Amino acid sequence: MDRKVKCERVILSPDEKKLLREIARHPHKRCSQSEARALHTLDLVKPDTEGEDDFHQPIPKDTYCVSDFYWVYREYRRSLFMDRLLTAFWLPMLVSFITSLLTTAPQWIPLLLQPK
Repeated sequence: MDRKVKCERVILSPDEKKLLREIARHPHKRCSQSEARALHTLDLVKPDTEGEDDFHQPIPKDTYCVSDFYWVYREYRRSLFMDRLLTAFWLPMLVSFITSLLTTAPQWIPLLLQPK
């Protein structure tokens, strides 16, 4: 699956965002499995493990850290924010400045062409 498509499918509740932020700031944060289930399902966090059992399956602990996909998702969100900031703030400001300049420039031409 394409990483962009996978990032676009991530929709988090405010509580999940808060928990993800806490886990990112404090790796190996202790939390219950039910709290981190949604984040683990979306592959944003992974449980810490301590060895393997007899069937070579990892033995999970009750601590979690961010996964590799979290960093991809974080960069995607940052890029999306910067794009929205550009289109919502800087672009209208630039258009306004250019429009103002073009509407007032004809008034300056006679002043600039007057002999001194």
